Amino acid sequence: MLENSIFGIAVLGTITLGNVALGYLDLGSLGFEKISDIFFWCLLTAILTAIVHYAFVLAYPYLVMSVAIRRGTKMLGKNSITHKPKPTAEFRDVVRPSPDLIYSGCVFDVSEAPLRIQATLPGTYMSLSLYGNNTDNFFGINDLEIDGTRLELLLIGPKSLVVGDGSIPIVRAPSNRGIMLFRYFVSDGAEAEKVEAARRQTVLTSAPSLKRQKVAAG
Repeated sequence: MLENSIFGIAVLGTITLGNVALGYLDLGSLGFEKISDIFFWCLLTAILTAIVHYAFVLAYPYLVMSVAIRRGTKMLGKNSITHKPKPTAEFRDVVRPSPDLIYSGCVFDVSEAPLRIQATLPGTYMSLSLYGNNTDNFFGINDLEIDGTRLELLLIGPKSLVVGDGSIPIVRAPSNRGIMLFRYFVSDGAEAEKVEAARRQTVLTSAPSLKRQKVAAG
């Protein structure tokens, strides 16, 4: 971020001073009687440019995710897992998808209640990634990190009062809404059928009764 800001300031200053040196700007007509006036307005312009640039860099991730969440909610609802087919050249639901993976995902919303996530391991590579409303990947886990044959965790909001007893992992999201994405490695034939059957056993359950309670595995 800082490097981009410095580069933008340098380019702007170079262009402005270059125009002055080449005589493209009539300083008298612009009200600049002293050389100090030139540098003052160049400095002010550079500062304002840096502020606008920095504000845009900070806001851009939120704008991108806001559009994605709004689009996903409108098309598919929230807390409702969707299983996508194997990517093709036209596949655009995931940025830079891998041809060896299939994807399942949804918009999550834990503003009203925690969300219990349960998924069956397919016997091949599987991972779960959770993204906040600023595009940050705040949680990730894959099949090698999971004991047993099922993944189970409870996703709670940033201000949730839920406390755990250690029987089920709890993940606190930094925002009430975001994106959930499962990735599965798949080849062809019987393995593909096995993976497809496993991912369709994924269950997302809203748990309003757990809003203020100690959590135990169910």
